[in-house]
Amino acid sequence: MHWFGIALLFLSITLAGLGTGPEAAAQKAGFEGHTPPNFWAEPRIFHRPFKPDEERLVTLTRRPFEGPPPKGRVVSPNKAYWYALSGREAARQEITVYSERDEVTVVTVRRVGQRNAPQLTWINEKLLYGEIWHGRISGEVFLLDAEAGRILLHEKTVYGQIHFQQWQQGCRTFPETPSCQKPKGLP
Repeated sequence: MHWFGIALLFLSITLAGLGTGPEAAAQKAGFEGHTPPNFWAEPRIFHRPFKPDEERLVTLTRRPFEGPPPKGRVVSPNKAYWYALSGREAARQEITVYSERDEVTVVTVRRVGQRNAPQLTWINEKLLYGEIWHGRISGEVFLLDAEAGRILLHEKTVYGQIHFQQWQQGCRTFPETPSCQKPKGLP
């Protein structure tokens, strides 16, 4: 009876993938990344938009600037703007961003562990990239326009090692499934 259940599962997976490319078959299977793991040569980090009901731990506010500039600030390439990280507790951290205005932009990160401090990088004179990992599997990335004081991009980021391993295990069991076929042109 066990073989019958496996055959039925294989048939349903095959029928679900008929007439579709690997991307569509992966979407039907519920994969949330840009390309499914059968495209990958190794595990990778992928990004995706937040789902409407998904909690975001990064928020944005503004408040008046009350100098002087803090010690430990990181200056942008134009040497006029800066950011400073404060509140190194596990409950919340703040990234204060100054851009020659009478107010500062404050990016608040809630529930940050001691080892998961935000990684921040100036991309150019006004764009600040932030990456916050909530653990080993998922996190958030954002791109802040310091001059406009707004977030241009805010996405969830996922380390896809588990996805990659599970996909490989499934494809060893059902190698003829359309979503297990290596896309043409890939090594």
